[in-house]
Parts: sequence; C-alpha cells; structure tokens
Amino acid sequence: MSKPVLTVLEGGLASVSGPREKDFRYAYVTDTRLMGVVGLYVHYRPDPEDHRKDWHQFFHLDAEEYGFDTYVSFRGDSSEAVKKTESSLFGGLGGTKVEVSFREASALLREYAAFNEKHGLELPSGRDEYAVLLDNSLPEMTETELRHLMDLQCVELQNEWQLINYFVMRCFGKDLPAAEYLSGAEDLTDIYPEYPAATLCKNTIDQKDKGVYLCESLIEADDRYFLVVTEVRVENMKVTGAEKCSGFPVSSHEAAIAVARSEFITVYDIDIDPATGDPYSLTGLVSRIFPSAAVSEHENGSLHMIFHTNNSHVGRRVYMLNDDICGIVFLSEGGQLLLASYDEVSIMALEQSIEQSPVSHYTAVSGKFKFKEPVLYEFMQGDFIDFDEFLEFIGAY
Repeated sequence: MSKPVLTVLEGGLASVSGPREKDFRYAYVTDTRLMGVVGLYVHYRPDPEDHRKDWHQFFHLDAEEYGFDTYVSFRGDSSEAVKKTESSLFGGLGGTKVEVSFREASALLREYAAFNEKHGLELPSGRDEYAVLLDNSLPEMTETELRHLMDLQCVELQNEWQLINYFVMRCFGKDLPAAEYLSGAEDLTDIYPEYPAATLCKNTIDQKDKGVYLCESLIEADDRYFLVVTEVRVENMKVTGAEKCSGFPVSSHEAAIAVARSEFITVYDIDIDPATGDPYSLTGLVSRIFPSAAVSEHENGSLHMIFHTNNSHVGRRVYMLNDDICGIVFLSEGGQLLLASYDEVSIMALEQSIEQSPVSHYTAVSGKFKFKEPVLYEFMQGDFIDFDEFLEFIGAY
C-alpha cells in the first residue's frame, strides 16, 4: 500500500492537472446542511489496475460566511489516510455520509463557487485539480433535481423543536435558502435585518398556543451578544410564519451566565520515559482511541475534541451550541492527560476508554474535579502547563 501525500490547499494557483469525469468512482456529502456547513468527498480512479493512482478530494463548504473555504487532496490507496482526513475536516459536523452522483457533486461545488464569487472570496488553491467539477458545460440541474440534492444534504426532522431550532439558526446566520427549505416559502425575507450574521448560542422554546411557539434566542454577532424573542408558527412540520417580537443587547457576563454549565475533569499524570527523561508521548495512542476526534495544537499542549456522531441536540427544547461535544482530551506540555466533559455519564465513558486502552499503562489518576462552570479552556489559553498549579492560581484549591 503506497504512502499518500496529503496537501491542504488554501488560496493561490496550482499547476497540477486534475482527474477527468470518466475517472469518477464515488462521492458523498454530509447531511449537515441545516447546520450551515457540509463536507463533500470525491473519489477518482484514473487507472483501474493501479489503485495507488487513486485521487481523493475533500471540500469544506460553508453556507453562512466562508463559502468554499478549504480543499484537501491526496493520491494513493490508503483507507487510513481517508479516515484521518475525514476526521480532520468533517469530524465536527456530526453528520452521516450520503452518496451523490458526479453531476450532483458538481452542482454542489458550483453552488459554493458562485457563493465565493458573489462575496469576493478567493477559491482555494488547486483549482486545476477540481476544475472538472466546475465545468459549466455540464447540464443544469432542474428545480426538482436541486430540491432532491437539498434533501440529500438535510437530516429528516424528528420533531417541531428541531424544526424551529434549525429555522432560527439559519435565519440568524443569514442562510435564507436553508430557511426557505424549512418553511416551504419562496423568497423568504430576512426576519432579523437589524443584526449581522450571528451564531445561535442558545435557544429556548416555549409553546404559546397550538402550533405557535415563542423562542428566546441568545446570539453572538461581531463579539456582541443579544437576546432576541421570536414568535414562530408551525404546521405539518413546516414553519408557516415567524416574527421578531423583541431584541436587546446583553453583556458578555450575562451571556456567560446564560450558557454556564458544569464541567467534569479527570487528571492523569503521565509516566516518565526512562530513555528520554520526559513524559511519554501519548498523542498517537490517544488518536487511535478516539480516531474521529478533531486535533488541534495549543502552546501548552494538544487538544483532541470528540464530537457526538449526530446533531440530535438540535431536537431539544433548549438548544445549546456546544451540546455537540461529547468530550475533550488534552495532553499538556506539563506531562498530564486531562479528560473533560459537561456531564457525569460522558466523563465516565471517557475514563473507561482510557482505562481499557494501552494509555492506562503509562498514566495514573491524580485528581477528579467538578466545576460549576468550564475552566479547561482558560487553562489551555493560559501560561500554565500543570493543571494543579493553574487551580491554585485561580483559587480553586
């Protein structure tokens, strides 16, 4: 099996010629359109006799602000590299893979390329590689076909809370095509014109009457927070009407209180490697335990963010932005492994995963904590590499 060469391409020009339509083998899109972002994967096989020449392309597509913002590709036959790239780019989306045809993949990428052009955003580098998907000579999709393509990108709604949460989320994000999809209305107008594109941090739904609901939404826009109340009318799992009732700014402190939750943290000390005199490096082992985790590097350690496999949290009466996070593993430069989660069941599941893995041979529990509000992020952003010293500094001891 050949070793793939992975390239992340963002901005600029490329000289590498890409595959042809006749080389197409398979494609999928994630069913996460209602969250505002989808991932697209396209697989080509130019040589049926030599899979080492296979071409794997990954596209990150944002419907709210960034458009077609990231392109990653590599050649080879490594399924492990495919999984690693999927986890890195799509692991936090919380969706499932839905197969699409070459024509559907092309229509999808052209839609986001048009978004980039409309908003003055440069396409990612490597255009020669994915030029065949942007070929305007391909037949245009009919309205029925475009509707079907949208259906493929969206999860099947399970309840009215989910419908309402997605709808106000799309409206606050200025993603009117998705909001129209949920309402069935054509040319839906912006119901929040006084606010810029915003992130829905929390949404609380209360029923006012049959088919009529009031939403209290905490949103963040340009580092400012607002509390907005909206009346939403629902019939036959479609939003038939929505009207903003009130809205006013709130402080960052008030916003923090509104989304506050407990945080459970378990701390492990990592044994010293006698060959180097430093703590054992457990990054590889942790990545194998949590292969779908999104990994990012910080000044004082590496973060492994573990997401739930779906976005079922959107179907709750009280929606919280970070409820898609299952847990966190942080390997600090101070020789500690920290597990964190927002609920006791999840932290116990993370502990069990560690204890049943080879990591347990190199670690020992040094403390278990429950905090009234999250502290791990503050630790990761600070100057400390030892969690116990950080707790002393903030007066938690």
